[in-house]
Amino acid sequence: MAGRGQTLGSAAVKKATTRSSKAGLQFPVLELAGNAVRDNKKTRIVPRHIQLAVKNDEELSKLLGDVTIANGGVMPNIHSLLLPKKVGGSSKPSADED
Repeated sequence: MAGRGQTLGSAAVKKATTRSSKAGLQFPVLELAGNAVRDNKKTRIVPRHIQLAVKNDEELSKLLGDVTIANGGVMPNIHSLLLPKKVGGSSKPSADED
């Protein structure tokens, strides 16, 4: 007598699913995005991490230059004119000091 729910001679074989297909991606999980996750002390890749990985990589940035990643945000950037001016001037001692 065969076990319940099984037919004779057939083994239940599950087809392996990749992490990419589980996530609904069309390409393999990016290693660079995994590094961005680790840098941000998180455990799950979100669109922000993919955005950071793509924009920091020259070749991926060129490939996906016209692509908009939903919920990816923008690259952190502060224009140098907006930064506060350095106070104190040069580090050399002046000629007046002895």
